[in-house]
Order: sequence, then C-alpha cells, then structure tokens
Amino acid sequence: MTEAESLAEKNGDNLSVQLLCGTVLADAEKHEQALALLSRHQGSLDAVALIVQIHLAMNRADLAAKEARSARGFAQDALVVNLAEAWVGVREVCFHHPFISLEKRDRELHGRDAPRRYSRSGH
Repeated sequence: MTEAESLAEKNGDNLSVQLLCGTVLADAEKHEQALALLSRHQGSLDAVALIVQIHLAMNRADLAAKEARSARGFAQDALVVNLAEAWVGVREVCFHHPFISLEKRDRELHGRDAPRRYSRSGH
C-alpha cells in the first residue's frame, strides 16, 4: 500500500499511475485518497468510470451521477459514459425498490397473462 501511495505522490499526473494507484487505494477502502488522485485526470473516461464506481461503493449515487453528467460534457456518446449512467440508475432503482420481483416486473410489462418463468419447482 505504501508503494502505491508514494508512487501516486511522485507521479500523480501520469494517467496510468492515477488509474492503477486509484484502483489499489479504492480496494484498500482509502476512497478519499483514490478520489483525490483520480480527480487529477485530464478527460479520461477510464478515470471517470473508476470515480463513479468508488462513489457507488461509498453509497453516494448522487456524486456518481454528478460525475457521469460532467463526463457527458466532454464525451457525449461514449459507451463508458452510458455505462456509468446505467450503473447509477441501477443503484437508484435497487435502493428505492429493493424488493421488486421479476414476476411482478413481468406482470407490469405484459399484463396479467405474463408467463410464469420463475417458479420454484423449475417447471
């Protein structure tokens, strides 16, 4: 861990160092240090994706959404930005509706005649 921290101090402007050390720091749950390092990126979608994941790990979907929105400004149709927004959306739906079942979802989408695909007996 101290190697990653010292490398980040010496070469924090290098994108590879930001991404690799940011990943190591986040894995060690040093989220604030990881975010401080990653925030130095210069328009890197990889850094944005990692920042979004760290915010979601910290249960800060609001900050994750803000980061994804800011990335939309410099990478309008980038797949990584779409994925980041989807990660945030999934987190928000799961947070607000944690007990929605697949059967209920199918009934809402297909009406009362939705196929019963999720029976416990497997038939």
